[in-house]
Amino acid sequence: MFNRSLYKSQALEQLKGSWKPFCLSSLIFIVLVCASSPLLIASAFVSGTLLIAYLRLCFKKISGQEVCVKSFLNGIEYFVAGTLGALWFTLWTFLWSLLFVIPGIVKAFEYSQMFYILAENPDIGVAKSMRMSRVLTQGHKSDLFLMSLSFLGWAVLASIPAGIGLIWLAPYQNMAFSNAYLALKDEALRSGKLLQSDFN
Repeated sequence: MFNRSLYKSQALEQLKGSWKPFCLSSLIFIVLVCASSPLLIASAFVSGTLLIAYLRLCFKKISGQEVCVKSFLNGIEYFVAGTLGALWFTLWTFLWSLLFVIPGIVKAFEYSQMFYILAENPDIGVAKSMRMSRVLTQGHKSDLFLMSLSFLGWAVLASIPAGIGLIWLAPYQNMAFSNAYLALKDEALRSGKLLQSDFN
């Protein structure tokens, strides 16, 4: 059962005592993504790479390990998986959006878990991670959509002071969605839809 309230409350608990490294990592993320946004390839390289690095930071914290900004920066070494993932995700959501806006949104949520899969194991490859994401999100795309909407009010408030609040919102949101991914993964493994070997 998808329980977004649980994933969000877990995120706040997991972030206790670790807000500083996550907020500093968020600041680096936001500045670099904004700086690279005018160029498509550069934007894909930066956004995809930093997203993988950030999610690896979330997984490290969820597993009980100590985290620091260096932990985030170490994740940048997986730039190949991050860049290809961002380009692949953008391409397919764009193609589906050509049919109409709604199919594009649906596919964006269907493919959304590929970044979490790649963050756990960058060697899986973008094509396989996208197929696995489709399995993970079966019956849960609306759940992920509603969970995204649940952050909308916070996003509006965070954007008011020149977007400064996003530095604190990003850790909360990414940690919550990382918890959701792990729950979807556990469900897929228990139901036999995916095997542990698929994630190796």
